[in-house]
This record gives sequence, structure tokens and C-alpha cells, in this order.
Amino acid sequence: MPKKTTFAEREKIQAMRIVLSRRFPAAFMAKGHPTKLPLKVGIRDDVFAAAPDLNKEFVRRAIGDYCTGPKYARAMKAGVVRVDLNGSAAGTVTEKDEHYNDWREERRKERSRQYQRDRASLTQIKAQVVEEITRSTKSTDRNLEKLKADLDEARSAYELTRFTDSTARMIKEQEELRPIIADLEKRIAELEGPQNV
Repeated sequence: MPKKTTFAEREKIQAMRIVLSRRFPAAFMAKGHPTKLPLKVGIRDDVFAAAPDLNKEFVRRAIGDYCTGPKYARAMKAGVVRVDLNGSAAGTVTEKDEHYNDWREERRKERSRQYQRDRASLTQIKAQVVEEITRSTKSTDRNLEKLKADLDEARSAYELTRFTDSTARMIKEQEELRPIIADLEKRIAELEGPQNV
């Protein structure tokens, strides 16, 4: 499984996209521009040669980010001219390129749909855990087992956030789950405490 992009890395990638759009405006459209042009095959090496001062890893990742999404997918149609850093013609999109890009876009959409399903599930689990914490008042064996199950659910919800996009929202949700998990662990320790002595 590929390493997830951290929030800080995401910020650097977006900053590099701004740099690329300013240095090479004929090739890299600024974020928010309604359209994109297909880039020349190997344009990354051209950027490395034309701008050796830029961080190669973030240039690579920024170009990858630029070439992902619906705008770029719409541009990648067979026969459409690709552009170099100056906006000059540098080849055309082949049918194979188009099919590959369609496949990548469908994968991106499926990941987005899965992310939305995971978020809905996480929200539901969080609500259930909070409700159960509020309801549990007596320290019985049954409550102990229920608290342990709730703790497992809360930990699962927390782990689920690690397999979705690293966004500020997911970090916020992890921060919301941490005190819930800590409270459950404390309650379980209190209930188990006399038994362990």
C-alpha cells in the first residue's frame, strides 16, 4: 500500500503547483482554471532541466497531482495536441493514453466514493460511541464487556481515518476520537481495577 500523503506534504504539493503555473503558465494552468491541456510525455524532465532549483520530489508529485482529476481527464482525448513548457505542440494523445487516463479517473472516482462511505460510517460509529458513553452509568460485568466493545469500535473508527485521505477534516475527526478512546480506556480500567488487585 502506498504511503499516505500528510497534510504538510499536501500543502507543499499545492505550493509547487502554484510555482509551476507561474513559471510555465503555457503548460500548467493555475488551480481553479476551467480547463487543462494534456502535457508532453516526459515534461517532468523538461521541468527539472529548466528549473534545477526546484525540489525534484515535489515537482514530480505536483505534476502527478496536476494530471489527476476530471479536468485533465476531459483533456486527455485521442488526437488532442500535447503541450511542452512553452505551450508548443509536443505530440498528441493516443487512444491508449485516453483509455489509461479514463481508467485512472474511474479509480479516482471510486476512491472518492469509498472515502464518502467511510466518512458516513465513521460519523455513525462516533455517534453510537458517544451515545453509549452517555448511557453507561453502572459498573457491571455486562457494562465492562459493552465498554470494551465500544472501545474496539472507537479504535476501529480511529484506524479507519488513517486509510482515507489525510485532510484537515480527518485529522480533526481523529482528534475528536482520541478523548472518547481515552475515556473508554479509563472506564474499563476503573471497572477492571478491583478485579486485578
